[in-house]
Amino acid sequence: MSRDAMNRYSRWVFILFLALAFPPLAQSQSLSVEETLQRLYKPYTENSDPPPFDATGASAIASSRLLAALKTDSELTSPGDTGALDWDPRCGCQDFDHLAVEDIAVLYQTDNSAVAQVSVRPIGGSDAVSSLKYRFVNEHGRWLVDDITEDGKSIWQILNDSNQAQLKQLAALQHPQAVAFVRAVYTSREFDALSWPLLLTPSSRKVMEDFHTLTNQMSAKEQESKTIPDIWETSPLCGCMNPNTVKLETVQALEEVAGKTRVQVHFEQSDGTQDSREIVVRQTNGTWQIDDILAPVEGSVIQQLERAIQKGLRASK
Repeated sequence: MSRDAMNRYSRWVFILFLALAFPPLAQSQSLSVEETLQRLYKPYTENSDPPPFDATGASAIASSRLLAALKTDSELTSPGDTGALDWDPRCGCQDFDHLAVEDIAVLYQTDNSAVAQVSVRPIGGSDAVSSLKYRFVNEHGRWLVDDITEDGKSIWQILNDSNQAQLKQLAALQHPQAVAFVRAVYTSREFDALSWPLLLTPSSRKVMEDFHTLTNQMSAKEQESKTIPDIWETSPLCGCMNPNTVKLETVQALEEVAGKTRVQVHFEQSDGTQDSREIVVRQTNGTWQIDDILAPVEGSVIQQLERAIQKGLRASK
């Protein structure tokens, strides 16, 4: 064998030795169920910020099934609103302070699933104890939370029930024609006045989310001084608390341009004044969504929000 061939052979042997002696981190032995729970509670006991429950990828805590339910819940929650889970199911609390883990007991375990009972004191030193039952599934060699039950209430069931109820509510608004869809939005007794952003197209919803991020950092006084539009207390669909309270008079399609249909709505406010809106809607995959809302004086809601965002960004520089 030549000297070059011998050198190449030696290098390959050395590389193989390193690969066997120091396997990649991803291939290292996975944590046990108890170790997974200990790691999960470490930020709580240290009074630091725990990772988000809906974290994905290498930081994931929840199983793919639970993540899907959390994702749908997030999509069905308007900016600024709270989803189906208004507490942290990992501690059975809304706030914690030097949380103390009292006990971790693995009740059942197979290669693919496990159940553990956990007792924690959200406020260290207090008498209040949360008793939580964890259900785990093994996904790609990692134990991930598939459900947490407290007092017989399953967070997955809570999420799923809420998601299905809202999806059914939104589906009930859908009709083949744009005019019928807009009429349903104004007349449906099940439609929550503050849920109108759920009907927005993705691009318009993104504007809403950016606007919420901006206003969330401002006091009410700052918003008033900068003439920030108030879309949280009143619905732009009517300029009132709830579009169901207006008396609908006429709903008619004005024009269809570039896949968008403008629908004009005339109605009477609860105080007897006449008012109107133009609702710009778009149908995608059989589902109608609102692209914009135009008021007689203020004009486009989306453009108002975009101007407010730009004004806020300029002020922060």
